[in-house]
Amino acid sequence: MPQLLHISIKKQNVNITMQFNLLSFTLPTDTITVNLYSEKVEDTRPNIVFKDELLPLWEENADTLSECKFLYCSFANEETECKGNKYTATINLNKTPRLALNYVRHLIYTYFHGRIPAVCYNFVDGVEIWIKPSNNRKSLSFTVTRSIRNTPELLTALSCL
Repeated sequence: MPQLLHISIKKQNVNITMQFNLLSFTLPTDTITVNLYSEKVEDTRPNIVFKDELLPLWEENADTLSECKFLYCSFANEETECKGNKYTATINLNKTPRLALNYVRHLIYTYFHGRIPAVCYNFVDGVEIWIKPSNNRKSLSFTVTRSIRNTPELLTALSCL
């Protein structure tokens, strides 16, 4: 069930109303197979997979990963973001909520990129999708978040001037 929050602000005789909806959803898949790398390409921001998130991989490769605390992966373009030793692993997204959040953000960004005018990452790496205001001066944005229940949620914000 969506959680609703309404905020109304009056500033210089202009009413601004914002409505926030928090929608829980299930992941599109339970597991994904990814390539993980020991290094990242300079000036890139691939995802980091920590040892405690994928302990079986570290145990299987104890000789090469004993000093390594994390590996890099990219859901978008691993050839331009990652390098070094390559490992392949299947990740259970239900047991790694931080990676699940990054994966869902990637899916949403990829889906909307090129379909609407403004899709971007915000300052905390959340995906923001801005839909152009119509004649009644409303704009709509979406941000994927992770709730305190560790399940993915979609935060929608509708602002009206």
